[in-house]
Amino acid sequence: MNELMMVISNHDSALYAPRDLLKMDQTIYAQLFKIANTQRYRERRERKVVSIDDAIQVLSFEKVKQVAMNTTILYHYDK
Repeated sequence: MNELMMVISNHDSALYAPRDLLKMDQTIYAQLFKIANTQRYRERRERKVVSIDDAIQVLSFEKVKQVAMNTTILYHYDK
């Protein structure tokens, strides 16, 4: 999680830099797809978002960071 936050927070990071880190956490990964495929984010897209690269692009680093933090907090709260 810390490594993911560092990559996302770095403004010089490539758009797809967090891809491999996100794939390691299936909960965050699933949440990103769920959100990226909502009507709000799919306005101009004809097809569903099916790759993590597309999800990152549709959502932006800031939203990916927010989803990762919220998902992690909820996960630890439920324990």
